[in-house]
Amino acid sequence: MFYVVDIRVTRQRAEEWEGWMRSKHVPDVIGTGCFLEAWMLLRPEEDTSTHRAYRMMYRLSDEAALERYQSDHAAFLQQEHLELFAGDYEASRSLFPVVESFRPAPAGGAGTP
Repeated sequence: MFYVVDIRVTRQRAEEWEGWMRSKHVPDVIGTGCFLEAWMLLRPEEDTSTHRAYRMMYRLSDEAALERYQSDHAAFLQQEHLELFAGDYEASRSLFPVVESFRPAPAGGAGTP
């Protein structure tokens, strides 16, 4: 399951926002124990002359982890973000359940002499 935050940050604050995400926010989110890993992605097709667009993807083990995050941690972490970057970002959140995961076959697997 993936918890996804699409965010647009003003270009004037984008570098500061990225640094804060790397050094503070993402470690705090991962530190809740609710998420397995996270990715910060650029969305260049959504960039404008005034905003930089990102997608934050957080992988959860299950729905219970999401419920724990939302009930115990989300309000505080989102408020901290709001206090630091109010007026300089727009965000939307989505949840994507995984239907199936695919990985390459191990080397020397079936069909290899």
